[in-house]
Amino acid sequence: RRLLDRVPGLTITLDFSHFICKGIAQREIEPLLDRTSHFHARGAAPKRKQAPVKDNTIDFRRIVRLMKRSGYRGYIAFEFEYFDADPGNEVDTLAETILLRDIVRKALAVSGRARVHVRSSRRSGGGLSWHGAGS
Repeated sequence: RRLLDRVPGLTITLDFSHFICKGIAQREIEPLLDRTSHFHARGAAPKRKQAPVKDNTIDFRRIVRLMKRSGYRGYIAFEFEYFDADPGNEVDTLAETILLRDIVRKALAVSGRARVHVRSSRRSGGGLSWHGAGS
């Protein structure tokens, strides 16, 4: 946060999973949302950078509400990946992307942000993105 405070206009790509897996509480990460221009979403839990939605500890509904409050206008990229460690290969990347997409889609609809742009990516299992511009 100190770097963001020192550089006016600097924004970040924020992925809560990298913090959550290290045991950092969601409420400690949330202040970074006001300087976020791109957001990565995937299920995570303490000691697990990637977890199935059923084991996920990130409250994406709350994140969407906070994004709306802060006027977030960037993308939300769903980023379940296949990799050999952490244990990344236990997650069905496409199914988990769809499950999390539906949670976020519902939260966006409740918040009045339902405009959707879909993009695919071969790197990650889902790679779908929502753009938060306009209502």
